[in-house]
Amino acid sequence: MGDKLKGDMYWCACDWGDRGGNVFDISSWEPCCGSPCNFKDGCICCLCWWFCSPCSLAKMYAYSVDQDCAAVNHCIPAYFCTCCVAIATRHNLRRKEQMGDTCEYWWGDCLCVWCCGPCALCQMCRATKVEDWNWLTTMREKGLEASAPECKMWLPD
Repeated sequence: MGDKLKGDMYWCACDWGDRGGNVFDISSWEPCCGSPCNFKDGCICCLCWWFCSPCSLAKMYAYSVDQDCAAVNHCIPAYFCTCCVAIATRHNLRRKEQMGDTCEYWWGDCLCVWCCGPCALCQMCRATKVEDWNWLTTMREKGLEASAPECKMWLPD
């Protein structure tokens, strides 16, 4: 049954292997909250995602399309169309980092984000480094650009 289920759900890309784990594995917080997970990094992680999740999502979205975070290209869409940006980010990360099934189908990403957004978010955080979503450090060091050179939603094939 397990092999059949895995074969039938290849398009869903629920399992990202060693880096992101399974989408429903919310018990693992490493490396998204520091590696090894510790109190200080855990607090930063929780504060960034709890109080300003659109900011963290915008930074992760910019990373997923190989750009520096910019207000027009990443922050505004993350605030006003969070679900769409989360789907695009998950799809881009999966393909960019070669995790799970790297097929071009995005509707499995859509189902994961729509049906269990917190689980999909934890999986994306486990699959990336803290620097890829920590907007606070970037704001302190570089500030925020108004706009990136080009507007990208998806990584090119």
